[in-house]
Amino acid sequence: MKSIDTPLAPRIDGFAFVRALGAGSTANVYLYRQLDSNRLAAIKVSRESLDPAIAARFAKEADMMARLSSHPHILSVYGTGVTSRGLGYIIAEYAPGGTYKELTQTQPLTCEQMLDLGVKLCGALAEAHRAGIIHRDIKTSNILVTADGLPALADFGIASTIYDKTFTGYSLPWASPEVLCGHAGRETADIYSLGATLYATLVGESPFEYGYRPRSSSELAQLIINSPVPPFNGSDTDVPADIGKALYRAMEKRPDERYHCALDFGRELQRLQQTHFGHITPITAEGVMPYPEQRTAPSQATIAKSAKSRAWAKPVAVLLLIIVALTALACLFAFVVVPRMDSAPIGKRTQIIAPETRNEPDRTLVASYVCAERAGKHGGAS
Repeated sequence: MKSIDTPLAPRIDGFAFVRALGAGSTANVYLYRQLDSNRLAAIKVSRESLDPAIAARFAKEADMMARLSSHPHILSVYGTGVTSRGLGYIIAEYAPGGTYKELTQTQPLTCEQMLDLGVKLCGALAEAHRAGIIHRDIKTSNILVTADGLPALADFGIASTIYDKTFTGYSLPWASPEVLCGHAGRETADIYSLGATLYATLVGESPFEYGYRPRSSSELAQLIINSPVPPFNGSDTDVPADIGKALYRAMEKRPDERYHCALDFGRELQRLQQTHFGHITPITAEGVMPYPEQRTAPSQATIAKSAKSRAWAKPVAVLLLIIVALTALACLFAFVVVPRMDSAPIGKRTQIIAPETRNEPDRTLVASYVCAERAGKHGGAS
């Protein structure tokens, strides 16, 4: 079986076209089947023949994703190439579960699900930042669901290294205020976008669209730059205050007031998981402990309750020891002393004398003794 050209997708050696998956401003994404392994793959193909600028961008994206492909929450890249028509392509893992944009517009996540997703993406982001890569376009449509049901961060198409100070692009609803003001985003810009993305998974749309209903892109940009992050509407979702506070901090206007790194953000989400749901999702990133060294400290109410319990514990323990001791003595008397009393020899049995007769002689014995003495005397006379 050989792959063939179609009006929709180019011919790629070793792959058979299946269907189109999506289209972007600079590239289209198609589903192909790899012929030798029968594995499905999503192949991103440039819209135009590669001029030097586009070729460099494709090569850069492929290199960045390949460097991070071992992470379970970053979409894997299998290879790259150029078609016979000069179109560049990137062969990536196929994620059949769709995107979190589609999922959360239909059914927003619960707080428990959001925290689990957030910890996983913080691990992916920490891994990217450790490699010197800033994503710059984190949003719900760039989080895919793999065949294993895992969330995977995708589309590093406008990513840059931390040493690249050029402004390369963004998606308006998810961009940080400093990026919208024309500054190159740093790691904290990714944290802002991740916070906005997690916020959106709870309500089904980006934060400022949800809270302010802007009528134009320019109005939306001004809201992001100047207006506070909108609070959650209680009629739409029930978000505890401390969980909301964590997302608000990730979206602070000033970069230095946000979490300093993705790991810090992830640790806070883990703490909230344990506080509210009693479990923690591990963070996956090279050189990072999956769980915090210290679990969430107990609340003051818990401490007071524990102290009260300890205050009662000592008297109760003493009482139990007394009961056990008395029970042991009773058993000892019943099963050891009493049987020995009943089986003692006749001549050595204990005589129990009634209190009122303890000091009086036994008159029967005295009389018997007197009679015997008299009989002896009479016998001696004869």
